[in-house]
Amino acid sequence: MLVGLTILNCLGIVAVPLGFYSSVAWINLASVLISDCIAIVLCVNALILRRRRVQHALLLAAYIIHFLGGVPTAVVLTGITPLNLDMPSILQAQILVFTGILSAAVFGGLVLRFRQAEELKSQALQDLSRSEQALEERIAQRTRELSETQLMLRELLDSERRLRDEQQQFFHMISHEFRTPLAVVDSAASEQQSFPSPDLQTQMDRATQIRRACRRLTSLIDSCLINERLDSTSFSLYPAAAKVSELLNHAAQLVHWSPRHRLRLMAASAPTDWICDQALVRIALSNLVDNAVKYAAAGEISITARQSDAGLLEISVADEGSGMSPEIMSRIFQQFEQGHRTDQNKGFGLGLWVSRRVARLHGGDVTVESQQGHGACFTLTLAPQRISTRVGT
Repeated sequence: MLVGLTILNCLGIVAVPLGFYSSVAWINLASVLISDCIAIVLCVNALILRRRRVQHALLLAAYIIHFLGGVPTAVVLTGITPLNLDMPSILQAQILVFTGILSAAVFGGLVLRFRQAEELKSQALQDLSRSEQALEERIAQRTRELSETQLMLRELLDSERRLRDEQQQFFHMISHEFRTPLAVVDSAASEQQSFPSPDLQTQMDRATQIRRACRRLTSLIDSCLINERLDSTSFSLYPAAAKVSELLNHAAQLVHWSPRHRLRLMAASAPTDWICDQALVRIALSNLVDNAVKYAAAGEISITARQSDAGLLEISVADEGSGMSPEIMSRIFQQFEQGHRTDQNKGFGLGLWVSRRVARLHGGDVTVESQQGHGACFTLTLAPQRISTRVGT
C-alpha cells in the first residue's frame, strides 16, 4: 500500500508542471491521511508486541497529530466545507509539531540502538576476554602436557639407554666371569686326562680346583637369579629358623679352597639359630667372603659372628688386603661396580649390591670399614624375622 501511495504522489508531482494538479490534488491529500492511518496501525501493533515502547509511543502521537491536523486541511483545500482558517499557519504549526515529535522518536530510537550496540559490544568484549582466557588456559594446559610428555619421553629414553648400557656391561662382565672358572675346570680336567697321576694328593688338589671353579659358577648363577628375584614386584622373604654355624661354614668353604688364605672363624658370641631367609643370607654372606678371597692379598680372612646390643645378628668378614679409598667405598655397593680392579681381577659387580639388598630386606644393612694398606672389613647385619604361615607354595 505504501508503494502504491508513493507512486500516486509522484504522479501528482508530475501533474503540477502539466497544469492539471488542481483536479488531482485530492488524491495527494487522501494519500497523506491513508499513510497516517497505516503508521498509526503499525505503532499500535508494535506497542502491543512491546517493541521499543517509548519510540513507538512518540511515533503514534506524531502520526495522530498529523492525521488530526490533515483532516481539516484536506476539507478546506478540496472545498468540501468552506472554513475561514489561516491554513498556512495551521500547516506550519502542524509540520513543526509533527517534525519535532518525529525527530524525538527517531533520536530516542538511535539512543536505544546505541545503548543496545554498547551492551552487545560489552558482551562481545566479555565473551572475547573469556575466550582469550580459556584459550590461554588451554594453551598453558597443552604446554604443560607437552612438557610432561617430553620429560617422560626423555626419561624413558634415558632409562632405555641406561638399560642398554647396563645390559651390554652385564654381558661383557658375565662373559669374562664365566670364562675364568670354566678355564680352571677345563685346565684341571685336561691335566688329569693328559697326565693322570697315581698320587692321591695331586688328584685331590685338582678336584679341589674343579670344585672351587664350579662353586664360583654356582655363585654367579645364584647372584644373577637373586638379582632377578629382588627386582620382582611380588618378591617376599621366606623366613625360617637357620643354624648360624651352618651359614658360616657354608661361606667359609671359599676360604678353605683358597691356597693363599687361612681362615679365622669366631662365632662364640653368636646365637645358635636365627630366623631369616636362609637361601638369601647364604648368597649374601658367600658374596662377602668370595669378595675377600678374590681381591685380598695373601693372609688371614676373619669371619666373626655375634649378636649386637640392638638384637641384630652381625657377621663381619675382614681381610688383610690393600684396603680402599673413601671414594671407592662410597660407590662399591652400586650395581656393576668393580672399584679400582684391573681387568684380570675384575669381578662380576653384583656381589656387594646383592648382599646389601638382602640385608636391607631383613631390616639390616651391609657396611664397610677400610683404610689404604690396612685391609677391609664388611659387616652384614640382620634383624630377626617372623615366621608366617603360608598356604601353598
